[in-house]
This record gives sequence, C-alpha cells and structure tokens, in this order.
Amino acid sequence: MTETPREDKASALRRQHALNPRPQSVGDSEGLTGLVPQRPGPKRAHKLSEEIVDRLEEALKADPSLNSAQLAQRLEEDHGLRVHRRSVERALSRRLKRGAQRRP
Repeated sequence: MTETPREDKASALRRQHALNPRPQSVGDSEGLTGLVPQRPGPKRAHKLSEEIVDRLEEALKADPSLNSAQLAQRLEEDHGLRVHRRSVERALSRRLKRGAQRRP
C-alpha cells in the first residue's frame, strides 16, 4: 500500500522533529515559556547615556541648524559611538518630554 502525499509529509515532519531534540529539552528544562521566542537585543537606550544626551543638547544650542544625522556623525567622530539618527531623535524627544513633565 502506498502513502499519499499528505501522509508522506506528515511522516517526514515527524522524523524531522524526532531528529531535533532541542524543543523537547528546552521544554523540559524551561517549561512552556522556554519555547516562546525571546525579543532580541537591548530593551532600552543603552548607548545614549544622560551625559551623551547633555552633549547633544549643547551641540544643538551651539548650532541649531544641526540635524539628527549630523549629531549622530559627531557622536561617532568625538566619542566613537555609532548610533542611528532615529536613536538621537528619540533620546532628544525623551529629554524634552521629561523636562516638560518636571515643570509645574
């Protein structure tokens, strides 16, 4: 008796899972949460410290015509920090929001 294409796929899938013990072992050691993919990368701005954002603001005060790409380039030249221009924009906007919340 020959297998149908659907049965072929199902048996191939079972064999593939049998050869890959990782989900079984991760599930055994970490439970169901171990099988859920984790979010990659840092969850907060870790390169742009308060000191760096202070320097960005100083640069903007000295030359208001600077855009975020130019500020990011300055960070790379002056501090060796390579950041995306959007990271600079977000850091400055967070600072503005926090500053506005502190004022009565």
